[in-house]
Amino acid sequence: MESLANLLRIDVISISFAVVLIMTLVAGVIDALQRRIPNLITFGLLGAGAVFHLAAPLGQGWSHSLPGAVVGLLLLLPLYVRGGAGAGDVKLLSGVGCWVGLHDVLAIFMVLATLLAIMSLVMQSRQRQGKSIPMAPVLAAAMLILCLWPLAFGSPSHQPELQSLTSLGSPQ
Repeated sequence: MESLANLLRIDVISISFAVVLIMTLVAGVIDALQRRIPNLITFGLLGAGAVFHLAAPLGQGWSHSLPGAVVGLLLLLPLYVRGGAGAGDVKLLSGVGCWVGLHDVLAIFMVLATLLAIMSLVMQSRQRQGKSIPMAPVLAAAMLILCLWPLAFGSPSHQPELQSLTSLGSPQ
């Protein structure tokens, strides 16, 4: 029988990923239509994630959310400086990192970068160079892939940084 502490941890992780998935989907639709991500979403995600993890049980506080937020910010900052990402994209990934933590924001970024590279190659092959790709819909797709991965392919138990993702999509 699982301990109460383990059950509470799963709930905290599930809530985090559910909130992030919903918010990235909303941001993705807005970004696809308006080519901008409202500050209400980005700063709201960041602030709500910090408050949630400060109030959450089992050590999910600042030691979880702050590194994720900082790394989320730093991962897209070079792209922003070179004009390859918007400020909203940077703030959105920082907010995602605040909710999911360091290890999972790295996993999300790896999937995001892979999807963006594939999309870029497809656009080049279709002679659509110079057209920019709205990043929030791709981030939402990365979140969907990571949340559904355990259902499609089983638990990634050999990858500890993706362990928390299995609690959202795997049957218990």
